[in-house]
Amino acid sequence: MMEETQFQSGATQGRLIVILGMHRSGTSAITRAMATLGADFGDNLMPAVGGNNEKGFFEDVDVNRLNIELMNALGIEWHSIRDFDLERLPPAVLDGFQIRALTLLRGKINGRIFALKDPRIARLMAFWKPVFDRVGVPVSYVIAVRNPMSVVQSLAKRDGFTEELSYLLWLAHVVPALIATRDVSRVLVDYDTLLDAPGPELERMAREMGLALDARHVQTFSEEFLEGGLRHTRFQPQDLDLVRVSPPAVAQLFQALDRACRGASESDALVSAVERGRALLRDLTPILQRVEAGASPQVGNLQKQIAERDRAIQTLSNGIQERDRVIAESQRQLQALAGQFKQSQDLVKQLVQHEAEQALNAIANAGNSAVAVAPPTVHALDASGPVLTAPQTGGPAMHADLSIAPATTPISALRSNDAPVVPVVSSVTPSTNKKRPKGVPDAIFSFIVDVDTKFAYQGYYLAHSLIEHSCDHPSEVHVQFTPEVGADVRDVFVEMGCSVHQIERFGDGRYCNKIAQLANLHAYKFGKAVLLDTDTIVLADIRPFLRDDALMAKVVDFPNPSTDVLDEIGRLAKMKRVPQPMQVDASDDVTYVGNCNGGFYSIPKAMCEMVDEMWRTSANWLLKHMEPLRRAGKEIHVDQISMWLAINVGSVPYRNAPSNLNYFIHTEGKHRYLNEKAPIAMMHYHDSSIGVTGKLEPRVTLDARGRDAVLKANAQMDKHFHSTLFWNFRYAHFIERGSGVGSRGENLQYKRELLIENGAQDAESVLDVGCGDLEVVKGLALRNYVGLDTSDRAIEVARRAKPDWQFQLLDGSDVRETIPSKDLVLCFEVLIHQPTRSAYEKLVDLLVDRTQQTLIVSGYAADYLARAANAMLFFYEPLEESLRKSGKFKSIRKIGAHSDVTVFRCDVEPLAA
Repeated sequence: MMEETQFQSGATQGRLIVILGMHRSGTSAITRAMATLGADFGDNLMPAVGGNNEKGFFEDVDVNRLNIELMNALGIEWHSIRDFDLERLPPAVLDGFQIRALTLLRGKINGRIFALKDPRIARLMAFWKPVFDRVGVPVSYVIAVRNPMSVVQSLAKRDGFTEELSYLLWLAHVVPALIATRDVSRVLVDYDTLLDAPGPELERMAREMGLALDARHVQTFSEEFLEGGLRHTRFQPQDLDLVRVSPPAVAQLFQALDRACRGASESDALVSAVERGRALLRDLTPILQRVEAGASPQVGNLQKQIAERDRAIQTLSNGIQERDRVIAESQRQLQALAGQFKQSQDLVKQLVQHEAEQALNAIANAGNSAVAVAPPTVHALDASGPVLTAPQTGGPAMHADLSIAPATTPISALRSNDAPVVPVVSSVTPSTNKKRPKGVPDAIFSFIVDVDTKFAYQGYYLAHSLIEHSCDHPSEVHVQFTPEVGADVRDVFVEMGCSVHQIERFGDGRYCNKIAQLANLHAYKFGKAVLLDTDTIVLADIRPFLRDDALMAKVVDFPNPSTDVLDEIGRLAKMKRVPQPMQVDASDDVTYVGNCNGGFYSIPKAMCEMVDEMWRTSANWLLKHMEPLRRAGKEIHVDQISMWLAINVGSVPYRNAPSNLNYFIHTEGKHRYLNEKAPIAMMHYHDSSIGVTGKLEPRVTLDARGRDAVLKANAQMDKHFHSTLFWNFRYAHFIERGSGVGSRGENLQYKRELLIENGAQDAESVLDVGCGDLEVVKGLALRNYVGLDTSDRAIEVARRAKPDWQFQLLDGSDVRETIPSKDLVLCFEVLIHQPTRSAYEKLVDLLVDRTQQTLIVSGYAADYLARAANAMLFFYEPLEESLRKSGKFKSIRKIGAHSDVTVFRCDVEPLAA
């Protein structure tokens, strides 16, 4: 476990509310209720899932990912019943998990009331309770209580679980939650009572937690969130007595909880029921372990069958892809033959659109304030042509106490005859684009790299994809750094040829930094400025999609935030007209025109300064009027809603981008505005889609088009693999996975024993090149140790493990003079990750030069087929051949092998017989 001192520093002001309970026990609704008490859910929430949690999970993606990884490390699933032992984890792994959890929480609390929910936490309270105790803010616990019969029926419908399993799962989640919180501040909340009488129940929760409750918030929660569809079953406590498959401990515990929820003090009966539940689970653990052990061979056979099935599916998929290519070629030929007809069809559509706009303008000018024109459905027109939605005219006026000050130069002045906002889906080759003077790029691209290592890692691949597909010169990619980002990261993008800038954080520094980008771009000549999120990657040229006559962005995937929240903001902003409704990209839900996904904005040069001014003005106003977003838990969307205000209040000409320009893969959905005749030009994958290898591993089922896009993206990432950025990202976000398979499990133990056998602990001094997280050597008694690594995150982890050892960061500069020579030099699995021959040879030279007596090094004895399939692995020549070329060693011999590498011992002087 972590030492006490590692928890004490860095505490922030704020408060933490932890919602505990079994899956399907109403934890999502109870967590959403915390917003009425002023709580925040964080800025990285899991998306809602239709048919499962349509209202939203209110679970933080980062915490959810950590819990899943911790359970994997412990060898359990969320639906495992048997107990687990944290001590089975290596101390460094457990430390890494807990330090990561503490860092996550402090960053998310950041002076706020933060509500944390993931049903897995109830099972993992042995891990989380020490973290909560040391986070440095007051912590309150809310226990979700729901009749186990309802939980069982819900799990049967969603997961197909048997009743026997589900009753035990309820017990396995509720018992540890109650035990861990018995001596601290906690509130028991009955889910059915919250649905029946939300007002009194919320008042009780606020009173017991010492938080303020606004009656308006209660009304919003009751009327807009709670509904009958949230509850499909209702049982009485005594009904459990009739269920034979449920252990008696379940009924006894729930009935005691029910009495406590109804106002009775937590009596000895509850304590006794908890102990009976714990005893039952404890007695079941050895039985379940034997059952699982006996099932292991069957699981192995099933996994082999699944692998064989997957290979067969892949073969079929390859055939389908070939068929699709043939079909696509036929469609292109057919399209060419139909060209003249299409031109005529487009002309007719343009005439109809012009007449419709004239008619709508006439209505608006006549002063009819009650007009609300519904947009036609998208499929009503050919996908290659413009899709007309309703112009922003008419609609009842909005009134409020404060209006946003208009920009000094109204954007509406750019529009001929002050034409209304008419969002359309852009065609692949818009006729509005102009020819540029020589040397003026059609578009420049900008994104922000913040201090979190993920931004540099994602931005590196985004920059390469832009240079490959959408730029004439690398300088057209503008990378903007927050002040905390180090020079080593900036140099990576400078070496690529990108234009680099520094930006100051905007507003409160948390949600609006994207807005600061435009100010650094105004001095450049270009056709359009394209602002991107780093978690996007370009797969084809996006410039043909862009327009010179309007700001382009894609409507949100889901109605986030809801139209009710936008209505309230619009009234506060004193918007003169209700924006026109339009369907979102991923579902049949509706939002308002201009509520765009912030991962992509294309802004014509002529509009940039005015959009910049209006966007900033809107954001500064919204930061002072955050209550609607705060109640909905949507503070992260300040920059997005500020752009919505700029578009609608400032009458910014706007066109909806096709899904091809912002294709999501992090959730399931329709891609409503996809142009089927055009490629996916840019994919927005979101953080949750990145796996431990740094590749895209979406957690949802994709269609053939989406799968192909992911394969293309991963191929691009393979081609430009950057070792330092990858390891910094991995150690920051997947610290428990360490340096890979070589630093875990049997390989780890094998290397330790190999070092002991070869006298590592007898050496007078040790140089460890590529020390990583120190798992291999930290348990050894090494003298005068110096560790080297290219990852500053790895160095941080190593220093925490061995504060009395010395470490040095290799940042790519020539630091050979500062690296000491040592009697024993170690280098495990580093040479195989060198991306160029020159880097490989430079590292071999360093190892040879710094060895005074013995070098123990691993690498490839020969190339092999599977290696070529991994973009992180490289082979240039057999390692033994590289070592012999140096001429320094009198003895070179193989002393071991593990995984796919061979370990050599090289001695400057021959070993004594």
